[in-house]
Amino acid sequence: MALSDSSYSVVYRQAKLVEFEVDTARVDIADVIETMRQDLPPGTYHFSLSVKDVMSGRSAQLKRDVVVEDYGLDHLALSDLMLVRSVSDTIRDSKFRRGNWEVTPNPNRHYRAPQSLAFYCEVYNLTKNEFGQTHYKITTSVTKIDERSAFRAPGGQEQAAVALTYEQVGSQVWERLPLEVDLKNAEQGKNRMVVIVEDLVSGERVSKETTFDYEQ
Repeated sequence: MALSDSSYSVVYRQAKLVEFEVDTARVDIADVIETMRQDLPPGTYHFSLSVKDVMSGRSAQLKRDVVVEDYGLDHLALSDLMLVRSVSDTIRDSKFRRGNWEVTPNPNRHYRAPQSLAFYCEVYNLTKNEFGQTHYKITTSVTKIDERSAFRAPGGQEQAAVALTYEQVGSQVWERLPLEVDLKNAEQGKNRMVVIVEDLVSGERVSKETTFDYEQ
């Protein structure tokens, strides 16, 4: 794995050997979920990942631009939305541990009925009221993507097949949010999920979105 900055100077590079056990009866469909962590200053980076299967000799490469946002203390902020396979309480050390949860990513972004859509995100810089409490609202919507349209106009209205809103009170200025959405009313195919967090103390509002495939 390598990361380079906007001038294509390499700022991080790591090679890692990953070994895992597989069920030999299902070896053709085995997959591996691995993590690599690196702190970086805000900015846009060019990311490249090369994977080689030492048993078969096959290899694959992925390249994309990655934006590391500035999560400064002066504004409400929301992390990217990580689609996950499972979220469970844990006290053991795990490469997928986030606070008191073990959050296993779902990199293929595929869900099948009656499976719910589980995801994880973090909200930063919530404002406390005069009682030292935070108060915020989370709205989640899922909408079928019309793949016949080349683009979605900014601010364009879409009819959500799934929508969920709830309010939360807390005591911390940043929170971990492992959430789940029931997809029983979702349409088959590629869908867009939008998550909006509104700070009911400061009035600030922030949103993030991602896509996934749903099969009934």
